[in-house]
Amino acid sequence: MSEWQSEALILYLGKGITPYPQRDPQRLVDRYGSLEAADLVSYCEQVLEELYDSKPDWTTEDLSKATDRAVRAVSQRHPELSDEAINSLKWSSSWDWK
Repeated sequence: MSEWQSEALILYLGKGITPYPQRDPQRLVDRYGSLEAADLVSYCEQVLEELYDSKPDWTTEDLSKATDRAVRAVSQRHPELSDEAINSLKWSSSWDWK
């Protein structure tokens, strides 16, 4: 499963597919089948929960700094994620916090 984690996160968020981040488990079911998709959706949600647990401090950060800080923390905890997957997290975080 580890080789699919980055691809799954990108696909789950819709990076390159949708005009803004949209979590869609069906895209993972279509790509990997129901059994693998269930584990991958769980993984994606775990990573996203970690990302959004790092809330911006609007008194000291702007959107860019808050996004970079949160994504950097997640990427340190998840070295398995590709640069493209990290960019998907940036896209999602900056969209949702704007």
